[in-house]
Formats: sequence, C-alpha cells, structure tokens
Amino acid sequence: MIDRQAIYILYNDQVGKKLVEHFYQLLVVYSQNEKIKPVESYLLKLNDIARKKKTRLVYYDNHSLKEDLSQFIVEEYRLSKMEQK
Repeated sequence: MIDRQAIYILYNDQVGKKLVEHFYQLLVVYSQNEKIKPVESYLLKLNDIARKKKTRLVYYDNHSLKEDLSQFIVEEYRLSKMEQK
C-alpha cells in the first residue's frame, strides 16, 4: 500500500520534497512503460526519510507493487478531478 498522507507529509519537508517530486515523475514514466524498479527505489528512499523523521511510512510492501501503483495512480487522478470542480 502506498500511503498518500505520508507522501504529503514528506512533500512539506525540505529533504523529502525533491524525492516526492521525482517519485511523481517516475509515476508518469511507469504509466507509460511499467518499469517498476525505479519507482520501488524511490518508495524505499521515501520510507528511509520517513523513518528518520519518525513519520508515517510511505510504502508498506503487503501487496503487489504493480497493483498498488495502479490503484495509487487512479486515486490521484480521481482526487485531482474532484479538486478541479
């Protein structure tokens, strides 16, 4: 599971902001060619920062990463459409 709230917490942090931005860029690349390894690497880096900051973890490896990414992308898209209304 990818924790959206944990990502927002790290996005508001000086150290995590750049990694979160790169993570979102990798999601675009993933949605085009489904390369999981770079995305997984960034999720683990974000988890490391979350542990250091003692905040919520970004990623819990309890499902298929491919399913988690697909669900996360769909949910982000849905939320962005709701915000535009």
